[in-house]
Amino acid sequence: LEFRRVLFRSPIHTGTGEIAEGVFRSWLEGFLPARYGVTSGYIISPGLPASTPVRHFDVIIYDKLEAPVLWRENNLDKSTQGMHRPIPVEHVLAVLEVKSTLTRDSAEKAISKLHELDTLMSGVDDEDELYPIYLSKRFVCGVVFFRVDSNASGRIMNSFVDPGLRGFIGGIVLSI
Repeated sequence: LEFRRVLFRSPIHTGTGEIAEGVFRSWLEGFLPARYGVTSGYIISPGLPASTPVRHFDVIIYDKLEAPVLWRENNLDKSTQGMHRPIPVEHVLAVLEVKSTLTRDSAEKAISKLHELDTLMSGVDDEDELYPIYLSKRFVCGVVFFRVDSNASGRIMNSFVDPGLRGFIGGIVLSI
């Protein structure tokens, strides 16, 4: 409902995707216990080669009590949850990609985006590792869609059948 309200209230916006992301991050921040932070941003790992680009993700859920603030970048939606933040890999609990509409193309793009985490999911650090390189064993990832394209077919869901992502929890559609 908030997605539709913001979408129709805003005469000029950069796209429904950014609105969906901002609305979802705001809702999630209010829903989760205070220990957990919600941001868009980057996952920082000492194990990534310097030549590897740091990737941006729509929603990162992290341990807010333990994660240091490395820096912040303002985002177009200007909310606290809209700031881009780098989160050290050891504090990241989940990554979600947010799409405004479920289509074959958006589903494939979301899965492809989550595969940018492959390097960070290719191993598991020892429990006593001082400088973790990989996402934790309890890490999860998934996709959130706000609505379904009326022309969409059931075959779209094939994108979510074993995409080869560790901790993949699937996709969820918030409204029809």
